[in-house]
Amino acid sequence: MELVPLHSLDGQAKEDVLAQSVKILNFEWPRSETIRMRGLNSSSEKLPSHLVLVQHFGGKVSVIGHSRISKIPADETQVFIESVVVHPHLRGKGLGKILMLKTEEYCMKRGYKTAYLTTHDQQIF
Repeated sequence: MELVPLHSLDGQAKEDVLAQSVKILNFEWPRSETIRMRGLNSSSEKLPSHLVLVQHFGGKVSVIGHSRISKIPADETQVFIESVVVHPHLRGKGLGKILMLKTEEYCMKRGYKTAYLTTHDQQIF
């Protein structure tokens, strides 16, 4: 399992990951596929960054979950972690914790000191 920034992918792998990401995100927060694709394709090293937790199975990539990192304009050392979601069929297995830990690690490696998790429609635990 690895966390991959969408902007680091290309070719068919990117197309496959984008399609799977759209389905996972739209399951939780329905939007048009066009708008969702536009948002995912905005991923960049400079933020926002869309990150996907993936697993490789027999040469294919399966998206397990998604998170998004965005800037906090008032402080360049801080970010928001948003749109954290695990594939609906894979929930309850601790994969959300792995996704969050890897997302936090991604932020720290890029020099961010503080991350805030936004929970507009949080799941009750």
